[in-house]
Amino acid sequence: TKMAREMLIASEKSLKVERFNLGARLGQCCGGVATLSFEPIGTQQNHLVLFGAGHVAKALLHIVATLPFRVTWIDEREEVFPETLPHGVKKLVSDDPVGEVKHMPPNSYYLVMTHNHQLDFDLTKAIIDREDSRYFGMIGSLTKRKKFDFRLEQRGYSQEQIETMLCPIGISTVNGKHPAEIAVSVAGELIAHYQGQALEQKRPTKHYRNQDLTVQHSQSSDIVEPPLEEKIA
Repeated sequence: TKMAREMLIASEKSLKVERFNLGARLGQCCGGVATLSFEPIGTQQNHLVLFGAGHVAKALLHIVATLPFRVTWIDEREEVFPETLPHGVKKLVSDDPVGEVKHMPPNSYYLVMTHNHQLDFDLTKAIIDREDSRYFGMIGSLTKRKKFDFRLEQRGYSQEQIETMLCPIGISTVNGKHPAEIAVSVAGELIAHYQGQALEQKRPTKHYRNQDLTVQHSQSSDIVEPPLEEKIA
């Protein structure tokens, strides 16, 4: 019982086999050896922090609620949340979504889907600064990714830190701009991650000053991207 309890506390997932000497180890008067196997039963729950309550996020929650996730759903606007939330989803209306990042449990999954371009960037910095995200994805195009990469580099973030962010998100072979299509694509990526599959990092090709960037992968978003404020070298 003690060993089983310790395995549950440690969130162990694999089968463990233990051999017990009935005399010396367990204080039994008889001799011999007993072999017991301990196997965790039940589904491991992952914690997902979802920023933004737009159309894609709403579509995604219907799928995620059926998966092994408990969700903290954060937005500044009370009125954008649906009246009824799926099981396992906690609504958090906050005037400071960026400040909420530091209160999240270690090793959480993060998805950024807000209505505000600058808020997305501020959340990106806060999540990277934690250095403990199991998964961090942000909705957007490769053009948005290019802008964010440049701004992060200018603020001293290393390439290794920047690459902890996935953007665009979702399975690249699942195309479409309808919220449900994007939601299915993103949910597939979340499933692949917790099942231990390697995820594809979609990155812009090398770009130069005054040269247009040609991209193949695009993704709809709940925001309209503003013009690029900085020149990209």
